[in-house]
Amino acid sequence: APRVSTQAFSHLQILRTAGLFTFGCVGLLMWTLASGPRGFAPQLLLWTAYAVFGSAYYWLLEERKAPVWLNLGLVLAMSGATLAILYWTQNGLAAVLLMISAAAIAHSLTPRNAVVLMVAQNLATLPILAAQVDLRWIEALLMVAMYLGCSSFVFMTAWIAKRQAQARVELQQVNLELRATQALLADTERTSERLRISRELHDLVGHHLTALALNLEVATHLTEGKAKSHVQQAQSISKLLLSDVREVVSTLRAGDPTQLDKSLMNLVVGIPKPQVHLNTPQPFTVSDASRAHLLLRLAQEILTNAMKHSGAKNVWLSFAVQSDGIEISAYDDGKGTNDLSAGNGLAGMRERLSAFGGTLICESQAGRGFNVAAFLPLFSVEVKP
Repeated sequence: APRVSTQAFSHLQILRTAGLFTFGCVGLLMWTLASGPRGFAPQLLLWTAYAVFGSAYYWLLEERKAPVWLNLGLVLAMSGATLAILYWTQNGLAAVLLMISAAAIAHSLTPRNAVVLMVAQNLATLPILAAQVDLRWIEALLMVAMYLGCSSFVFMTAWIAKRQAQARVELQQVNLELRATQALLADTERTSERLRISRELHDLVGHHLTALALNLEVATHLTEGKAKSHVQQAQSISKLLLSDVREVVSTLRAGDPTQLDKSLMNLVVGIPKPQVHLNTPQPFTVSDASRAHLLLRLAQEILTNAMKHSGAKNVWLSFAVQSDGIEISAYDDGKGTNDLSAGNGLAGMRERLSAFGGTLICESQAGRGFNVAAFLPLFSVEVKP
C-alpha cells in the first residue's frame, strides 16, 4: 500500500524541546549554585514550584486542543511558579523562565490575552527585584524592562511560528482540494475529448459513408458487367467501413474506467501531516465516473477533517472491493471526542452516498481517534488482477 512520509518534527515539538532543554539547564544551575532559601521545607517549596513550571510548560505545548480555562490555569500556574522561584532564588535564573513561559503563553492564548498576561507577569517581578537589598527601584525597573524586551522577542517568535503553522494547515486543505479537483478535471477533460471525437466521427465520416453507400446502391442498378461487380465490391467495402466507424464511435463513447488508485495517490502525496497510510487494490479502476468522483470526494473529506480537527499523527485509509460494491474504512490516532456531530462535509457525503444506495457511519471516543466506515454499491467495478 502507498505510504506518504511526513515531517519529522512540528514547530511545537521543536519549541517544546528547546524550552525543556533550557528549563533543565536552569534547574541544573540552581542545584549547582545551591540557590534558594536554607532548610528542607523552603527547598521543597522551591523545587515544587520548579516542577510545576516544567509540567505546565510540557502540557501547554502538547499537540492537542485543550479548553481555554485549562490553558489559562496552566499559564497562571507557570507565572506563579516563576515569581516564586524568583523570590526564593533572588538571582537572574528565574528571568530565563520568563522567556520560556512567553513561548507557552503565545501558543496557548489569544494574542490580546497573551500580551496582557506576559506584560503583567514581567511587571509583577518589579517589587520582588526592588525588595532585594542590592537593587534600587530604578535598577529594578530597568531590569524588568530588559526582561520584558527579551520575553517579547521570544513571544513574537513563538506567535509567528504559530501563525505559520496555522497557515500551513490551511494551505494543506486548499492543496488537498486542488489535487482532488485536478484529478477530476483530468478525467473529465479526457472523457469530453473522447466524446467530441466520437461525435465528429459520427456526424461527418458516418454521414458521408452513409451517403456513399446509398450512391453505390443506386450505381449497382445503373451498371452492368465488370463495372457492376466493381461497384458492388465498393458498396460492400463502404458498408464495412461504416460498421467499423460505428464500432469506434461506440468504443469512444463508452470511455475508459477512471484510474482511482492514481487519483487517490495524487490526493495524498505531499500532505506533510498527518501521515497517510493508503491501501487500495492495484490497479483500482471504477467504470462509473460519478461514483469515482464520489469516492474521491469522500477521501478528500476524511483527510481534510483529520488535518483540521483530529490532531492525529497518522490516518489509515483503505478501499476494498466486494462483490456488490466498495467498502471504505478510515481511522486516525487523534484525540477523538465523546460529543460527535457530523459537520457539513460529512453530512453532505452521507447524503450523496444515500443517493447511490450507500451508507456512511462515523464513530469516535475521546482519546481513541475518529473512525469512518462507508459502503458504495456499484453497477460495475473493475479491479484487474
